Amino acid sequence: MRVNFVSSMNFAKQLKEIRLSRDLTQQQLANKLNVHQMTVCGWERGSREPAFDMLFKLAAVLECDPNYLLGWV
Repeated sequence: MRVNFVSSMNFAKQLKEIRLSRDLTQQQLANKLNVHQMTVCGWERGSREPAFDMLFKLAAVLECDPNYLLGWV
């Protein structure tokens, strides 16, 4: 099941911002999530959205609230 975000671009912007603030490359984040680097790239470009369960994995790995990733906080 895919999450339909209110704005994919909010998610993309927030994801990239917090990834960079954690000094992680796309590859490092991908490795922590067991996904391909191009998957992370797609999320950050706004051309792809993670599955619902991946949103919570992202939040856990990045140590942030899932609502922050969605741009709701």
